[in-house]
Amino acid sequence: MRVKTIRKHSTSVLIILGLVTLVGACAQPPMATVDAARARVEAVAAEGQVYAPQDYAAARETVARLDTELQAQADRFALTRSYDRVAQLVGEVETAVDTTAAAIEDEKERLQAETRVFIADAAAELDDSRPAIAALDDEDAAGLRADVEDVESSLAAVESDLQAGDYVDAHQGGRSALSAARDIASTLATMAAAEETDDEDAATRAVRGGFDLPRRAYASGQPLEAGPYRVRLTDESAPAVDQEPPTTTRWVELLHEEDGSIAGRALATVVPDSEIEEIATDWVPRNQVRVDELLGGDYVRVWLNRSGSSYLVHMPTSAP
Repeated sequence: MRVKTIRKHSTSVLIILGLVTLVGACAQPPMATVDAARARVEAVAAEGQVYAPQDYAAARETVARLDTELQAQADRFALTRSYDRVAQLVGEVETAVDTTAAAIEDEKERLQAETRVFIADAAAELDDSRPAIAALDDEDAAGLRADVEDVESSLAAVESDLQAGDYVDAHQGGRSALSAARDIASTLATMAAAEETDDEDAATRAVRGGFDLPRRAYASGQPLEAGPYRVRLTDESAPAVDQEPPTTTRWVELLHEEDGSIAGRALATVVPDSEIEEIATDWVPRNQVRVDELLGGDYVRVWLNRSGSSYLVHMPTSAP
């Protein structure tokens, strides 16, 4: 009788120990593979967000589903937990990371290839423009030479970005440099076409700073009658205007177009081309001048663009 009791007791102990072992075995998620998958996602985070945002977002979404599944199993009774779905999701995360890594490399190669084309095309535009610029007189050529130097500096910066692996900045810089080089070529083409006729047309006048003042206006208190003028930059800058952000100003001269004598002087607000879109409502002049009447004719604005900057002169049409 005692033997049977001992045997029953031993069997119960073995069953309990077996259940404890089973519970312990079932309760452990495969965290080593989970953590490795998460680490791979984090490893591509910086470049994935820049070069393959959609694929990287898909990888992050798969990690989120993995975390949800882990939590769901943790909330279940130990004997009913299953990590088969977790293992499947780990595999999906690994696949998503592989897809993201491949997309990153593809996008880098695309950006580099396109940037190289931009660089080559911009350099070719400059090479084609140099002989025409050299044939101009010093006054007409000065601004264009400065524009060429700006493009050359931009191309050097693009090369530096490529070497540093900043492919997005390099791509944007290369595109901008090519656009600027084409602007130079366009300006030269306009000037060349105008020189084929005896009469200087409006486009060439604008390139050379010539404009028609539509009505009497006052430049620094000096009245200027309506008529043809030419605006010319001076080397004199002025202190920044006390406002936020500080505004740079520069003196310009307004010349009688007939004889080149000085009709008046005015302070121009200097706005870099990179910021001009904040105030421009339509087309922006490039290496030329335009004139607008503002506030119903209360002001005349003379807008000169030279060497990557706009110089804005606002003249009231009534006596100050």
